Amino acid sequence: MTPGEPFPSEVHESADSSAAEATSQPKQARRDRRAGRKRPKPDEQPRPEDKSALLAWAYAEYHRRCRQGQTPDISQWCAHFPSCRSSLRQILEVEAAAVFHLDHRPPPSSNDESIAWPVEGDQRGDFTILRELARGAFARVYLATEASTGGRLVVLKCSWHGDAEARTLGRLAHPHIVPILSARLDKRSGLTLLCMPYLGSATLEDVLDHLAATATPPRKASFFLNVLRFRAQPEDPPQPTVDPCLRDGSYTDGVIHLAVQLAETLAFLHHHGVSHRDLKPSNVLLDPSGKPLLLDFNLSENEREALVPVGGTLRYMAPEQIRAFLDKRKDGMDERVDLYALGVMVYELLGGPHPCEALLAAALRPSEIRAMLAPLQAGFRPFHEICPELERPVAAVLDRCVAFAAADRPGSAAELAAELKRQFAPARRLRRWLLARRRGLLATLGLLLVAAAVFAYAWAITPPYSQREYERGRSAYHAGDFAAAETHFDRALRAEPNNLRFRQARGCARLQQSKYLPPDQVRFDQIWEDLTFTERGTADVRTLAVHAYVQLRCQEYDAAIKKYNWIQRSGYRPLMVLNNRAYGYFKVRRLKEAQNDLDKAVPLDPHCQAVRYNRALLAMRMLSLGKIQAIPPQALEDMEQALQWGPKTSALYSDAAILYAQAASEDPRHPYFERALSYLRQAIAAGEPLAHFERSSCLAEALKRPEFEHLLRSRPLQAAPQPNLRLLDPVDLPE
Repeated sequence: MTPGEPFPSEVHESADSSAAEATSQPKQARRDRRAGRKRPKPDEQPRPEDKSALLAWAYAEYHRRCRQGQTPDISQWCAHFPSCRSSLRQILEVEAAAVFHLDHRPPPSSNDESIAWPVEGDQRGDFTILRELARGAFARVYLATEASTGGRLVVLKCSWHGDAEARTLGRLAHPHIVPILSARLDKRSGLTLLCMPYLGSATLEDVLDHLAATATPPRKASFFLNVLRFRAQPEDPPQPTVDPCLRDGSYTDGVIHLAVQLAETLAFLHHHGVSHRDLKPSNVLLDPSGKPLLLDFNLSENEREALVPVGGTLRYMAPEQIRAFLDKRKDGMDERVDLYALGVMVYELLGGPHPCEALLAAALRPSEIRAMLAPLQAGFRPFHEICPELERPVAAVLDRCVAFAAADRPGSAAELAAELKRQFAPARRLRRWLLARRRGLLATLGLLLVAAAVFAYAWAITPPYSQREYERGRSAYHAGDFAAAETHFDRALRAEPNNLRFRQARGCARLQQSKYLPPDQVRFDQIWEDLTFTERGTADVRTLAVHAYVQLRCQEYDAAIKKYNWIQRSGYRPLMVLNNRAYGYFKVRRLKEAQNDLDKAVPLDPHCQAVRYNRALLAMRMLSLGKIQAIPPQALEDMEQALQWGPKTSALYSDAAILYAQAASEDPRHPYFERALSYLRQAIAAGEPLAHFERSSCLAEALKRPEFEHLLRSRPLQAAPQPNLRLLDPVDLPE
């Protein structure tokens, strides 16, 4: 790097970032031409199947417009991509990747054409590649199956960093650290293959993306669980319980709860002589229960490793870490750089702006990086200003985390975790509340108030049996264990037979279970009894909505459509009515009415999976009946939206594969056919029966290719029970 050349805002790009995916465009174009793939036009936004593809396109398009002299405003440009806003902002801060190794040359880039990177369907040892999950400067991450363990799903990280990360984590075991199962050298490519368990794909960066896309700040910690539902994949491992704090607490409670868990994890690492050095939202995985897990230890400082690169992500680098990077040295830093990065992450989750936001919006020269130290020294706004709901003692502890001088920060991560837990304990918060309000009162009255409050608090934390069972049922319901939820709701209802909320909750649990069963195995009479029970026993709009839903499931489509016509006039749940009525129209081949309802439903909620899925399938049906000559682009966009916003099933992947095969006109040379094969692999990996692909002769022929042989041998014998994604619920679980 020559003097005066711009430094990137992120001075080391980890394997979980997608910035490198947007670089080396000419080389990528040559690779695509050799593979027979058609590149999208510069002004044509693709319909990507995952977030990394959207990031790559948005990054490239931004710089194409800059070269034409347009220079879009970064904030406005990122606003066009709400599902990956914070990721895109981070990518636009990166103009090049630069990793400095002391006395060593950096390894080749992940975009080097000479590297034999795995592709979908490849077999490396006993690993079969299913799809790429992420790409960084010097590594790529894949979802794969491992044949020697019965075809279990694993994450395979292919890296030029060697096995230093495995040596760092191999001796450590902690519930909040993603473990390394094995490490081996791939002689074919020279890459190090790190095998890790697949624990989900959502990160805190996804939380920031959704946070930036919301019009008002979230009030409840269940916001984190909503993000996890949006990012859910069919391969995600099941979780028996959901974190109670994330289910019931306030949003501020949820942020501090995650901060405590991360601080305790850092304390464990620091105790064993390991500092992370690249802590950032994309390196904090959230499993389906909401538990945070640290990953990507490429920059970790391990006392047993002699060679460690100096770098990090500029937004989260402590001042002393920035100076060390500029001076190309490693001294002057300790584990408190991790506390600084944790403080910045908490600050962003609570909605605070970074002091150097304006500087971080572009590539920086060395002098500009040094200029960042001035606003950093001026400091972040106090935590209690950006989040008034935060307790002052907790805010003070977090203010210390982002202190400019390392000496002003907490002495250790263990000290930080203990302080947050002590200051955030409910009993201590109650005591501070009482003390603040008894000033000026008589001492006797004050003591009486304290005694009454303590008694009330003790009474409040011991709810009656029925309420405890109801809360257990809610936990099981949100974890997806609907059978257990029904059991708990039933116990609560036996204790309080006239409680309408308990009865409706049991009906909701039974309704969710019915989605996994054929209609002839469902006790619709039980669902009907629970969801239509009212205090006076009279029918209402909700009763009709439940009845119409049951009739759809029992294939009584005309009767259901008549009820939805009446319900629509009442204004009850218009999105649900339009979608479910369109489903009925679809089944009786009244396709024009179905199209009309779905077109009205999309503006009500552009991210509703059921609506998008139904409209994509409608295009397939119209093509099969000869009402249209080709699959329209809108149908492909609908299918991509259905894959992005909601759970994925093998049937959804199967329909996506058939849709793209039809869009390719069954021509294996068409660019869309590669996308069809990608979804075909994912459908097979999820256990979709092969008979479903007989609707497409071209896909049936593709299954005979050698690349599918190993995948077919290692796939599940049958798909797990899957819900019906095309219908919307007539009622919701009561609060």
